[in-house]
Amino acid sequence: MKTRTTALSVAIGLAVGSLTFASTAIADEQPEQAQELQKLKVTGSRISRAEVEGPSPITVVSSEDIQAKGFNSAQDILNSLTQNTGGNLSQTNSFSFTPAAQSVNLRGLGASRTLILIDGRRLPQYPLAQNGSTNFQDIGQIPVAAIERVEVLTDSGSAVYGSDAIGGVVNFIMKKGFDGVSVKGRHGQTTSGGYSADRLDVVAGKDFDSKRVFFVGQFAGNDILKQKDKSWAGDDNSARSALSGYSSYGASFVDASDNITLPSENCKDFLEGDGVARADGKCGFNRASRRTLKPENKQADLMLRGEFDITPDLMATAEARFNHKETNSTFEPGTLKVETDATHSRGEGTYTRRMVEFGNRESNTESRSYGVTVGLDGYVSDYSWDAYASYSEQKVETDNPAIFASIGDAVKNDEIDLLARLSPETVEKYKGKSTKNARTKLYSVNSSLGGDLIELPAGMSSFSVYGEWNRTDYLETIDENTKNGRFEGLGGSSGGGDRDQIGLGVEALVPIIENLEMTLAGRYDHYFDDSSTGGAFTPKVSLAYRPTDTLLLRGSYGLGFRAPDLKRLFGDDTKAFGSGFDPVLCKNAGGNGPQDSDSIPECDTQSFDVTSGPNKELEEEESTNINLGLVWEPVEDLGLTLDWYRIKMENVVTAPSYQDVINEPSKYAGAEVKRNSDGEIDNVIYGPVNQASELRSGIDLSISYSYDTQNYGTFSPKLSVTKIIDAEYRENDGEPLIDETDFLPEYTATLNLGWVMGDYSVNVFGKYRDSMCTGYANRYYFDTCQDAKDAGQQTKVSSMTTWNLTATYAFNEQGKVTLGAINMFDKQPPADPLSDTSPFYAYDYDSPLGRQLYVEAEYNF
Repeated sequence: MKTRTTALSVAIGLAVGSLTFASTAIADEQPEQAQELQKLKVTGSRISRAEVEGPSPITVVSSEDIQAKGFNSAQDILNSLTQNTGGNLSQTNSFSFTPAAQSVNLRGLGASRTLILIDGRRLPQYPLAQNGSTNFQDIGQIPVAAIERVEVLTDSGSAVYGSDAIGGVVNFIMKKGFDGVSVKGRHGQTTSGGYSADRLDVVAGKDFDSKRVFFVGQFAGNDILKQKDKSWAGDDNSARSALSGYSSYGASFVDASDNITLPSENCKDFLEGDGVARADGKCGFNRASRRTLKPENKQADLMLRGEFDITPDLMATAEARFNHKETNSTFEPGTLKVETDATHSRGEGTYTRRMVEFGNRESNTESRSYGVTVGLDGYVSDYSWDAYASYSEQKVETDNPAIFASIGDAVKNDEIDLLARLSPETVEKYKGKSTKNARTKLYSVNSSLGGDLIELPAGMSSFSVYGEWNRTDYLETIDENTKNGRFEGLGGSSGGGDRDQIGLGVEALVPIIENLEMTLAGRYDHYFDDSSTGGAFTPKVSLAYRPTDTLLLRGSYGLGFRAPDLKRLFGDDTKAFGSGFDPVLCKNAGGNGPQDSDSIPECDTQSFDVTSGPNKELEEEESTNINLGLVWEPVEDLGLTLDWYRIKMENVVTAPSYQDVINEPSKYAGAEVKRNSDGEIDNVIYGPVNQASELRSGIDLSISYSYDTQNYGTFSPKLSVTKIIDAEYRENDGEPLIDETDFLPEYTATLNLGWVMGDYSVNVFGKYRDSMCTGYANRYYFDTCQDAKDAGQQTKVSSMTTWNLTATYAFNEQGKVTLGAINMFDKQPPADPLSDTSPFYAYDYDSPLGRQLYVEAEYNF
């Protein structure tokens, strides 16, 4: 078997920003075999190259980086990227449709436009859709213990990896070639709130000459963290937002003459300690007291890999992965609103009630994922080839306590008094459980062949041809009671579909003149499903010019094509419970906007049903991606990279927010805002649409340096900065561009300061997010940030800077211990001044956990 470059050598070479790579040759190898070691394959190309830095920008996070920076999950790793500018789907967004999953959002284009790979192969889509409509891949199932490095391609990978890599590619490279046993344990605790997290890793491997076996087991868990555990997060009526306030759904009856009747018992006690006397005379409720800030998790990850050298030029591989995760959250009890007529004992009016007797609402999710891969890697003459087949599946089951909506009829018939405590018998009669089962299956076969092509005057050309077939099978079901709307304030979605996709591609590396090479890539993808989606060819051309040994100039131009999500094509209606601002109701009551909510209740946040459905008529997205950059090493061990990117998407598939629909329903085909006889919103109905265009552009800068003092150790600082230049979109042709740059952090930066001397190492990692305008002024409560300012509102979400500190001591060759502090200055997330949901912060960007201290110990046998 021909010698391959070690993964560790690749990671080290990439981390220091070297322009060329020289791996360590095995002592008994011949010179020509050592030359073979000069070539390696990096994410972004299927051609092995002698240089690590090439025509496409690649960011690499090694396993050493992961440990030094204190990262405890795949999401921690990807959150550290400055290119992850659009915020994340994280578990601290407990009100999402997917509280158990995490995602990455490169360039702010959406999680569905970043392709996630494990060792170059696809993961299945998460069975539940983000916001009920968008498919994505869950990075929460990837164990940190198994990661050797993460390679992130930040220009389009559509021409190489497929149509869904418009925003970039994240490739998790798993550990291989390990001989021995390593055990690592970690315990972390916040300094406020009582939150703790633990992890145990077992990594074992054995090299039997022609056979190798490798095993990873990771077992992790964390406690639940509730909003009341943080001093700044446990109160609905918070100074953090101008729109904060206690819920009016406590326990009140308002008759036709606006007279208010309350329970005879004290409001606070009647609602089990969370009742609040509101200024308008109603008995309200402090929701924040019951809400989850970070759910409880229990997770187990197993991976087993085997390799067998059949001949010196043929290797067989088999790998199996398993993940099991349980996630549990709690929220305030459900609500009930009942309108009565004149025949009722209290006459015509409206009850609003928080159903505390039924206990807190819960979101309990169990997820299991499986993956099996078998394959062959070989050489024929001087050409390398591989062929792999894989099957992966992810299942998700959820259950939530529920209340049968028929309780409303009992109230109307005077069988139940909502201003009196409900008996245990009543609770037992009307309580239920809402359940959902979802799964996705991915069948995949892929193969490639590559090597040197022909000798040209400027050097040897290379090529790669590749093909793949993928079949995705998606199914989502809910129980009959939820499906038929029998539960109060609960909705859900179901549906299913399947899709076959075939991709065929070719890539060629062509030396043009000395030190100038061109890479041409082209891929044809075709989709087979019950929709109008078809196929398209996506080309890419890249140039790399090295005028000196220390300078690389690069550029790329590529087209992309992306099929609509399966959920948006084939899912059934998603029913949910929403809240927002109703401009029509507010205006009819004489108000001018949410700033009048204190005096005009109709201008306050309103609650309503939401129904979002599929659209089989959706068309494919198209994109154009341009990247220009340079890599420069002005002096030894000082590296600089600078890249400018521009991504233009057309015919963009998106689901408008229900607030968009409320503000202007005529703008979206098929959308409807249904109102009841009082003019209040009853249901907002909408679906996904194709918009005209979306544009993202910006600059990435990275400077790294390594300095060996000989007597005082080695220092290795690195600064990375991403600046957003353009973030705009156009909903329909002929309409003006909408600028969203105000609502995104203009600058995102990280600074890493590393020091190593002998058995000691210290690392400081800082991340900065620039200030931005609240997203609630982006066609939500206001059309623009300036509109909110003109109305006298504060709009600024302040910048956020956090620092991680780790210190490691290797007490012998086998063992080491690390002490760490995550967010060591205990920075709390800045307030979002127009948020309507406690604890009023930018949860897509910032973490609410505060300072976490941890100890980690590792021993290698």
